[in-house]
Amino acid sequence: VLTCLIADFNRFLPKLFLVFASPRWLQRVLIGANEAAFDRGVLLGLTWDGVQDGLIVVKGGRAKTGARQRVGIAPALRVVLDELRAEYRRTPNTEPRVFTKAGKPIPHGTLRNAFEDAARAPRSRISSSGIFGTAP
Repeated sequence: VLTCLIADFNRFLPKLFLVFASPRWLQRVLIGANEAAFDRGVLLGLTWDGVQDGLIVVKGGRAKTGARQRVGIAPALRVVLDELRAEYRRTPNTEPRVFTKAGKPIPHGTLRNAFEDAARAPRSRISSSGIFGTAP
């Protein structure tokens, strides 16, 4: 059992460092992507009118099928959304998108570059075999 826990921890640890190595705007996007399982385009295009009654409703539907998409808001995502909504209310006349960087839309290239920078950072802190080494 301990071997399985160590193996699971070693797989999870780089993801945890990725979040910690990221600026706050990227942390929010990473949590949103993980909790809602949206692709990049849907996540970055999400507007506040799509967040309602404990659900996220994607207006245009899924990109591949066009089907309407509704996702429940998990507790970790709720914390991020509450933080983002408070920031949105403090900054008048900002973009109505949920995930922004300093109140402005996040370009795909900016997201990609920030993600790549953050992904490189943890590698210098832990070995590729994990903090405890490889599980037997």
